[in-house]
Amino acid sequence: MDAGHPYMQPLRDPIRSLIYSAGDRAITDVFVHGRRMVDAGEVHTIDIAATAAKLNELQQITISGVRQRDWAGRAIDEMTPMVFPGGD
Repeated sequence: MDAGHPYMQPLRDPIRSLIYSAGDRAITDVFVHGRRMVDAGEVHTIDIAATAAKLNELQQITISGVRQRDWAGRAIDEMTPMVFPGGD
């Protein structure tokens, strides 16, 4: 954890600052069972771009079936309208 990160300030209670303000922004390194998972703030154990692409693909599949699963037969835009219309 980077205790000098701006979102960690003031540093009176570092755990509270990490949880409520800094979040992942102040995390520099993560080890799991002795294996480095995050190095200098970069995740090296997964392909972020490929994972994001797959997530977007699966979201479209999920969205396409919302009307069939909704009790009132509503489309996704009726249930959860976009904050800024035309953003898709």
